[in-house]
Amino acid sequence: MAKDENKLILLLKLGMASYLFSRGMLYLTFDSPIRALLWSEAIVSPFVQLWGLTWQDYANVSDALARILEKCVGLYFIFAAGLCFYIKAGAVSFWQKRVFHALAYFTTLHIFLKYLALDHELPIVLEYVLQGFSPLIFLAFLNKSSPTEDQGKFNLSQYKVSATRVLISACFIGHGLYAAGWPYQSVKFVRMLSGTFFIDFEIAAAIVQGIGIIDIMLGIIIFIKAFEQVSLIHMAFWGFVTAGSRIVSQVIVPWEWSHWHLWSLETSVRLIHGVLPLFLFLYLRSQQEEQKETRSFIHCIKQSFKVLPSFIAKTAILLLTFSLGVKVFYSPQVKEPLVEYIEQESGDDQFQKCASGKYYCDKLFSEQDFQVRLKLNTEESLRPVYIKFLKDSKEEVMTQLKRKILLDFRDSPFADQPFEDQKILGFAKNIQVIYGGFGQVDFHAEVPWREEGKMSGELSEALGSL
Repeated sequence: MAKDENKLILLLKLGMASYLFSRGMLYLTFDSPIRALLWSEAIVSPFVQLWGLTWQDYANVSDALARILEKCVGLYFIFAAGLCFYIKAGAVSFWQKRVFHALAYFTTLHIFLKYLALDHELPIVLEYVLQGFSPLIFLAFLNKSSPTEDQGKFNLSQYKVSATRVLISACFIGHGLYAAGWPYQSVKFVRMLSGTFFIDFEIAAAIVQGIGIIDIMLGIIIFIKAFEQVSLIHMAFWGFVTAGSRIVSQVIVPWEWSHWHLWSLETSVRLIHGVLPLFLFLYLRSQQEEQKETRSFIHCIKQSFKVLPSFIAKTAILLLTFSLGVKVFYSPQVKEPLVEYIEQESGDDQFQKCASGKYYCDKLFSEQDFQVRLKLNTEESLRPVYIKFLKDSKEEVMTQLKRKILLDFRDSPFADQPFEDQKILGFAKNIQVIYGGFGQVDFHAEVPWREEGKMSGELSEALGSL
């Protein structure tokens, strides 16, 4: 193998190992989107009912098993990251291929999980598709199969350049759609730029929108032969810049090292967005004199749909096994008849129990474009009088909550921005109102105008108590 080709393979291995190790550490040390699948009632409830459990039974005991699954997947990612340096180009063994085929299932499943976690937003699928299929691309470039090998069978190695080009394009178009404002402009992008360069929030939003349009253009012109290599080198540059912006804006510029672990992982997991365009650019430069690919990528897409039933079957097996684990570890508990009564009486305002045994409700206090989770800091059984009290206090609580969020924004550095009240309230995410004892009502919310990204406080104690 030529010396230059060895360097190219080393670049690919470093990018792949960085992605896998960081993704594994994120699964081990922080929450993962696996829970979006395991706690999706519409998807999982048929498997739960198969074992004779109710959804409430499943919810009570699934959290511990979900953590075990997260740790196992995280360790598998880290193992595969180490394997990247052990694999030899042109000599990939059968078991090594199977390790990365299984890994590709989990990385593509991660795309679906992010899609579920972010309310079915299409751009997130495009943005993560490069990461999702990167194990298969990695194998395709390391596999040196001959033209006559597996004749008549689908072989990704025959389409590796075309496939990588499409995946890179999809990633940048998805990222560009968010930055340009579809379905909305992500406030975190604007805040990173504004906080890093100390520029006005509105100007930062306009710059981010321009960058998004550039990303979309790059994702299109990569298919024009005359602009292919130019677009790839620009994509590599933007890929490294956007990856590095995480740790720069969240750790280095504010000099806040308490969360360096999280943001260093968030940075390194995205380095592959710069590594793969750079690798493909260098690879094309080294292959300019060789015979051009003659196979159509349309054929590749058609063949790729053949793996879809296998992916669905593997996901069904995963859910079936997990729900069986819940059945095995489930220990029957005495049911409180008042819970069922409250659910029937309250209709859409149903309360559920979290793993800690406390009640919460996502519908009672929520409004359109202003979602609020109501939590009760008590493990006592609910009574109809409690529901009536909560409904009676709703108007006062919501009025105070909105006032505190608006006042907090007007005391922030972005107070001069001409946003309407409804727009400001829409910036607040993951809002929680917690009813405690002795009439104490607390709240928490994630807001983009604060450096720490969140706010909390107390509401009026004149509301009474449960």
